[in-house]
Amino acid sequence: MASTKERIVVVSNREPYSVKLTLDGVAVQKNAGGLVSALEPMVKQSNGLWVCWEGEAGSKSQLSSVINGLSQSEAESCFPFAVLPVALTDDEINHYYNGYANRVLWPLFHYLVSYCVFWDEKAWPSYYSANEKFAEKVIAHSQSNDLIWVHDYHLMLVPSMIRGEKHHARIGWFCHIPFPNYEIYRHLPNRVELIRGVLGSDLVGFHVPSYVNHFLECVERCLLEEVVVDRNTSTISYEGRTIKVIACPISIDADQFNALSLGEDVYEDSLALKKAFNVEFMGLGVDRLDYTKGIVERFKAIELFFDKYPQYKTKMTFVQIGSPTRTDVPMYKKLKDEVDLTLGSINSRLAEGSWMPIQYFYRKFTHEQLMPYFAASDFCLITPLRDGMNLVAKEYCLTCKDDLGVLILSEMTGASEEMTEAVMVNPYDLESMADAIHQAITMPASEQRQRMGALRERIEGFTVFDWVDQFIKEFHDHERLNREAVLS
Repeated sequence: MASTKERIVVVSNREPYSVKLTLDGVAVQKNAGGLVSALEPMVKQSNGLWVCWEGEAGSKSQLSSVINGLSQSEAESCFPFAVLPVALTDDEINHYYNGYANRVLWPLFHYLVSYCVFWDEKAWPSYYSANEKFAEKVIAHSQSNDLIWVHDYHLMLVPSMIRGEKHHARIGWFCHIPFPNYEIYRHLPNRVELIRGVLGSDLVGFHVPSYVNHFLECVERCLLEEVVVDRNTSTISYEGRTIKVIACPISIDADQFNALSLGEDVYEDSLALKKAFNVEFMGLGVDRLDYTKGIVERFKAIELFFDKYPQYKTKMTFVQIGSPTRTDVPMYKKLKDEVDLTLGSINSRLAEGSWMPIQYFYRKFTHEQLMPYFAASDFCLITPLRDGMNLVAKEYCLTCKDDLGVLILSEMTGASEEMTEAVMVNPYDLESMADAIHQAITMPASEQRQRMGALRERIEGFTVFDWVDQFIKEFHDHERLNREAVLS
């Protein structure tokens, strides 16, 4: 990890830690996900801040209620840096988070316009007011030389709101989901306001070059004569400033996953899994139960595989781990019902004796619990209909023992632009997915090792910590070029 002289202020919707008041004091647990692990060391090193939502109203683990009950020394002993929670009303939570962020921006940025709910009259005002509260917290607690790093689609207005009060603030924004092309983006009634919001930043980051190109096109077409977009340098001239736009693909903690894959009993547990399923071949899918992940289409492709290659009945089973998410949102409840009905139909038609074509686990797995499933799988089927990056693909590659295993990857993921040795599929083309499964389980070991070895080398060569370092370095480089331009 590169050192940095300035203080880092991270701004994200999600809190980095879950905290609870117990009889023994305060219990603090780092939230799962690469973002917290990657940013924690740099925020700690710089004596920085983390601004985030306080959590569910009335919850015993609500950050503000716990933090407000601690003395300064107690808070310092619990957290490695200052955590500043933002309080939102129930109405804002319902219409900012569940509403505008996840019923408008999330489906639209994933190209699923028909899933968008545009007519909630409280959605945009709640999104605006929530962003305003995040910005006010940053404005109140940030200093002139801080590097303020805002994260994701929940907070697209925050950069310009901060700049409106602090004209010389140093601001970056990173988008963790896909950014759509203009023909999709133009559906947004508030498309101009969101672009203006992001352009409050000095540096804007996306996972892959195609998202950069989409953003530049949207800026150009939304703001017309107000901006000058230079596609060669990926810069935008706007309101007397130059904004740099970069591709900076997030990754995983490679050392952590290598260590987990070598953990005690992982290999033995993987053998026990295949013995329990009583099969020669095992495939795996690991996803949140989200409609962007293409789970229903995946199940239908597996059904087609067994119809097309019936000799593999009873010899291969597919294990799908579906982690519950947004269970209070009607569209997600509907998806769960559709997944359950599709699964039941396929298993009831194809099952023979104790063998099931698809084994489905609807619950959360820790990384430690996932390791035996990764290790046991002959292939991993990662087929979202659209995905910003998809880190499960990278996690699987680092868990394949002796580089044996095949990654089947949707060409609609950001990861597909990096992980070119995977077997690529169109997630809407069921036959291509069925054929890819056959290709995977018949692929010679030498080809598996060649493909997986190249994937592993690339993942180990650019980890989530390199992602943080690259973003910070790009920020400093952009500042330096701006200073030189002023002096010349």
